[in-house]
Amino acid sequence: MPLFYQQDINENTKLAIWKIEEDEDFFKDRHSVDSNIIHTKKRIEHYAGRYLLTYLYPEFPFDKILISKSNKPYLQNQVFQFSISHTSNYAAAIVSKSNNVGIDIEIANERVMKIAHKFLSDNEIVIFGLNNQNNLNLSISSSEKNYNVIDYDQIKLLTILWSCKETIYKWWGNGKVDFKKMITIDYFKLETTGKIDAAFTESSNSKLSNLEMDYRLFDDLCLTFTCL
Repeated sequence: MPLFYQQDINENTKLAIWKIEEDEDFFKDRHSVDSNIIHTKKRIEHYAGRYLLTYLYPEFPFDKILISKSNKPYLQNQVFQFSISHTSNYAAAIVSKSNNVGIDIEIANERVMKIAHKFLSDNEIVIFGLNNQNNLNLSISSSEKNYNVIDYDQIKLLTILWSCKETIYKWWGNGKVDFKKMITIDYFKLETTGKIDAAFTESSNSKLSNLEMDYRLFDDLCLTFTCL
């Protein structure tokens, strides 16, 4: 059983990461749920994420999941708050009986260097030492995996920053978010595991929410989550 990682965050909140090695029938046999996703790999990831919800809480009513106008899955009775993410044969889920939550997983890849300017503010680029344009334009092929130590650490840092903003977007769950203008991340030193202070500003009324994020690095796999 390829449970990759599990954590009980508090007495009401759990998360897990599943490494997907099973075929589609493994998940469908356990949950009679259909999907209109055409791409087989993406459909299996979809099933795996929902499988994790009941893996964490067997009583989770996965068959009652609705999709909001902003494309966020939710339960109408809000007995559980939850968030799902998947990437490259991994699925992750966080479920809480008491807190609003968000989760994201990403595989560190140099492609994030090319989009950093789209999700990081000018100040974030400076405080994280990314203001040298050469740092944001690597020409190394992802298949080669021959980054030097500094470059690869930078790729993982950028991946964590992107993942943090994705997690906040899911935590918010109410529609379009400008990652550069509405989400700010305070400086932190990248370690294998740690916490990150961030802030989210609602554009409609300028309400500011301060968030504490958690992150974990598992080689190429990056995890971020919040529980508030």
